Amino acid sequence: MIHPFLSSGRALGVAVAAFVTVPLAVRAQTVAIVGATVIDGNGGPSVPDATILIRDKRIEAVGPRATVRVPRGATVIDGTARFVVPGLIDVNNHLTGVGFLKELFPLTLFGEPDAINKFGYPLEAAQMALKAGVTTIRDTYGPL
Repeated sequence: MIHPFLSSGRALGVAVAAFVTVPLAVRAQTVAIVGATVIDGNGGPSVPDATILIRDKRIEAVGPRATVRVPRGATVIDGTARFVVPGLIDVNNHLTGVGFLKELFPLTLFGEPDAINKFGYPLEAAQMALKAGVTTIRDTYGPL
């Protein structure tokens, strides 16, 4: 049986979206991630060798490979040796509060009004967080 939290797609939606962004952006279709270990983030047991079926950008089914049928014509993504987890949330981050970086401090000191944003540090930090599975950030210090 598929865990109701998983089958709804609430927990895995963002993480799976990051996993299959390219195929789904090209055309609306059915995508199956096969062989990954799914962790629901709710304390339940992980599901090894799972299949995640996504149809028209919505999670349709999640479960052991033997229980989720992949329709003919679906794009299959090999998830072997990978994990699918809910998007992580970091509520104490400082994307824009790094004004004392040694290379930016002199610029700020001599009148550059927004050196941190001008040189793309918040964007780079956000992209690094996303690559680590953090899909939501609350910047607790800084102009944003």
